[in-house]
Amino acid sequence: MADQISVKHLSGIPGTLMYPVYARAKETQMANPIIEDSYSVDMLKQIDFDFSVFENIPDKKGFSKKDLQTGIAVRTELLDNGVREFTNKYPDGLAINMGCGLDARFFRLDNGSMRWIDVDLQEVIDLKKCLFKNSDRYKMMAASVLEKGWLDNIEINDGQEVLLIAEGTLMYFEEEEVRGLFDSLIAKFPRATFLFEVMGSALSGKIHPTVKCLREEVVCPWGIHDYKALESWNPKLRLVRSDIFIDRHRDRWSFSARLLTRLFARQKPKFGHAILQMAVQ
Repeated sequence: MADQISVKHLSGIPGTLMYPVYARAKETQMANPIIEDSYSVDMLKQIDFDFSVFENIPDKKGFSKKDLQTGIAVRTELLDNGVREFTNKYPDGLAINMGCGLDARFFRLDNGSMRWIDVDLQEVIDLKKCLFKNSDRYKMMAASVLEKGWLDNIEINDGQEVLLIAEGTLMYFEEEEVRGLFDSLIAKFPRATFLFEVMGSALSGKIHPTVKCLREEVVCPWGIHDYKALESWNPKLRLVRSDIFIDRHRDRWSFSARLLTRLFARQKPKFGHAILQMAVQ
């Protein structure tokens, strides 16, 4: 279609944002979906990309293509729940979504008073501006979160609570880069809640199957299994909760994934993904 939005300029880490859109749309169209995201369904029609490439991801020992979609759905649900919890408590708070990709969470969960900033690389924000528009309470910011200076462009009110979200982002950075980012965020936002995805340490240094099928050589260098150890990064950090993906909607995961995580329950943090909530105190 002539009026479709081209994404041919995306490669490397920015190119990885296509699978979450596909998975959220496919989940939404299921009979009993874990999440509903009509925005992703619309994006599949608007974006000039061969999403069928994801239909050919091969099943592997211990997980299947089905598990990849379920993982995205569970991740979305967990983050949505965290955002709702935050906005119920702080309806006028500020949410900053780092490495936002094509996520439409603000539009799905807007409470009518919250402020929201989506942050990603220039090429991603250029694409996102073809789909969404800035407003008084919603802004898109082009920046690498690892670069110094982007936080200087964000203003907060005295005493305002801030929610810092990182979905499918931090595992693409080195550990020292993540630690440096956390220190910068804590220094900028003395009243903040972190809500972010982590990948198990056994998966570090590997290429995710949804990236490999795109023939992108993008490695995920950072993984962690001792979530509590993150408190040692900064004396102001406290782990509030952790939710491992495969512990939710067990009936939706493949038999092999359920069996392995039942037999080796203690290994789940090493081989899976989780959403962590941490408070700055």
